[in-house]
Amino acid sequence: MSKRVFWLILSLIIVVASFFRFYQLGQIPVALYWDEVAMLVDARSLAETGQDMHGNSWLQALFPSYGDYKQPVYIWLAALSVKFFGATAWALRLPSALAGVGTVIVSGWLAKRLLFNPEKPLSDASTSHLLQLATMVIVAIAPWSITFSRAAFEGHVGQFLVALSLLMVTYQKKNRWWLLPAVVIAALATYTYFSVRFVWPLVFIAYQVVTWEWSRAWGRTIGISLLVPLMLYGLLLLPMFHSPYYAASNQFRLSTESIFNSQNYALQSNTYRQMGGNTLLDRVFFHRHLLMVRELVINMADTFSWQFLFLSGDPNLRHGTGTHGLFLVPFLPLFLVGVFEFLNRYKKLLFVLTVWVLAAALPASIPETTPHALRFLNGLVPMALILGVGATWLIRYSSRLALIFSGALLLSLLHFTHYYFVLYPALSASWWLAGYQEAAVSYYENKDRIDEFYWELADDKFYLWLLAYGNLPTQQIQQLKTNSFLVDVTQFEKYRQQNFPGWDRVGGNVNRILIAGQPGRETELAHQNEGIIIDVQQLGHTNLVLILLERKNE
Repeated sequence: MSKRVFWLILSLIIVVASFFRFYQLGQIPVALYWDEVAMLVDARSLAETGQDMHGNSWLQALFPSYGDYKQPVYIWLAALSVKFFGATAWALRLPSALAGVGTVIVSGWLAKRLLFNPEKPLSDASTSHLLQLATMVIVAIAPWSITFSRAAFEGHVGQFLVALSLLMVTYQKKNRWWLLPAVVIAALATYTYFSVRFVWPLVFIAYQVVTWEWSRAWGRTIGISLLVPLMLYGLLLLPMFHSPYYAASNQFRLSTESIFNSQNYALQSNTYRQMGGNTLLDRVFFHRHLLMVRELVINMADTFSWQFLFLSGDPNLRHGTGTHGLFLVPFLPLFLVGVFEFLNRYKKLLFVLTVWVLAAALPASIPETTPHALRFLNGLVPMALILGVGATWLIRYSSRLALIFSGALLLSLLHFTHYYFVLYPALSASWWLAGYQEAAVSYYENKDRIDEFYWELADDKFYLWLLAYGNLPTQQIQQLKTNSFLVDVTQFEKYRQQNFPGWDRVGGNVNRILIAGQPGRETELAHQNEGIIIDVQQLGHTNLVLILLERKNE
């Protein structure tokens, strides 16, 4: 393959990757869900005042947000984007889209760095270029990468920084100073997404161990190549550990249902022991820790199921379409081929990639909700590297099979493209809380001609949309009273976070109200003869309707 052809194909791949990540970026997905809206409020606040929505400095290790304690890097990047492009969905999602294109480039580059070896028969320069391009194509069209590139997911930017850091680590043989930016970027990745603190050190250690050149100076090698970088990494994380919000952030994450708190393993253990006669084998086989490990293995099996990886993906429609796997279906057999090729030619690197994938799967398997595409995002690049080797083998082995595979892949990609850009927006609207923005805008537009606004949905975070899409000055937002960082909604004029109680329970000076509720609420109000319905507006494909209601003249 000539250099001109190589660079032409590489440029084409980047163009395709950019299309899938930037086309209608501000419109698909159809709305910002609550984490995105909260980041938009913080980003706008930082862009305008240098302080977050609570009045804290931009330079903090954890942002309290609405009480979920977000990592700072994505908010910083979003603040820069908002500064230049305004407080829009497009600007908020821009860092993630750029990270998506960056992942395409870095994954191919990493494949070339890790797997090019002139001493092996199938590792010549031409094969190296083919492997690089194949890996880039896989990431460029992977539903997993496309989906998370189009929303403000911190984990998506985090996995890109992890891959970029490990790419720099591969240059340490040329100059050990490459380890310095590698560690700094790894720290930034950890300040982007919490689970990176478990993933990056394990992958870094695995890579360093398998690539050591043992000699009499092995002690010095361990010190410079392993211990010093890990110590520096730990030092860079000290601000996070010393943050006043660190303990609360851990408590918040541990409060979610997981294998640690979903079941009473001690009770199960005692029950099984008694049923078995409480023998030594019973005490070993039914130990509570072993039962917990068993639950973890079951969850990891969900993460590595073929259905999840290649057929249907995550059932959460914010994390996928629900009808496409993390990778397109035709790649399924190539994954097996890739594993076989690694076993045959790259055993040490297979160990590194296995550690990488397992380290990514572990935090995704601890919560009870499995499989989980977002928490498993750090597995994107190592999985793509394995698939890239499988695709390279296919192209070199049989041009006829490669042609058949290309046809199947094109059909699969066309199906995903049509589904994602045509059907998915409507099917996923409720998952993205579509309609909340319109309800917030309607509240402000009607505030002067209504007496009260009733938010009847069981969602205490709607105030975030009022902050993001209202006319409140940033300085006023920073002065709002909060309870555990949740804003006290009574501070919003005429706002009521409850069901409309009926005219007989509101003041006599209340004559016109606006209700945001479930579809069918207007029928119920009419049946109960609760005033005159002036206007009803159903917001798109969502379970949200706006009702303008007026008291009847007595």
